Amino acid sequence: MGRFNDIGIDSELDWDRITHLFKLGIIAALMVLAGDMILGWGVTDETLTGMDAYFSRYMTVSDTRVFASAILGLIGITIECLSYFGVCGDDVRTG
Repeated sequence: MGRFNDIGIDSELDWDRITHLFKLGIIAALMVLAGDMILGWGVTDETLTGMDAYFSRYMTVSDTRVFASAILGLIGITIECLSYFGVCGDDVRTG
């Protein structure tokens, strides 16, 4: 444990890399938020019950909006995960 402190973090943090990946993660989170906002909130058909009522709110949403929301979420969540592991997983790569 000469190179690492008691909790497994290298004694010298690469603040430039951490700052860059943190900013990238924030941008990715905003992409996911934009995807959620594109999908929006639907209005449930109160005359239906069960899963039919749950899915009724998305019947009025266009396929383009659903696809755009899915793509933004796919890309955004992937970038968020890579940023997280880039910042927090440093001891795995160098240990």
